[in-house]
Amino acid sequence: MRITLMTGPRAVNLAMARKTPGNGTISLENTQKSGKTDKKTGATMRNEIRITLNGKTHHVRARTLAELVEELGLGGRMIAIERNLEVVPKSAYATTPLAEGDRIELVHMIGGG
Repeated sequence: MRITLMTGPRAVNLAMARKTPGNGTISLENTQKSGKTDKKTGATMRNEIRITLNGKTHHVRARTLAELVEELGLGGRMIAIERNLEVVPKSAYATTPLAEGDRIELVHMIGGG
């Protein structure tokens, strides 16, 4: 399955969907190149990077831990993050870069009684 963005008379292919054998999940793979300009729209495309998040491979657009938190929809929650076996203080999320192959462990607190 191909996901396409319609921009007036032009169509831009954004991602290729693939079904993961065994568990039935569908993942999206970005089809655009990092830092390249789309010839049809002139927009600069930003490629995803591969990270390991809580033991599973993910492709994300985030380039900092703060961007990752927002991309995952966890903004405003109480969380703790470890990057490559090192705990990162929340005050450093915005300045801590993500790179291809990083190993991220992320936990968020859930209230209850």
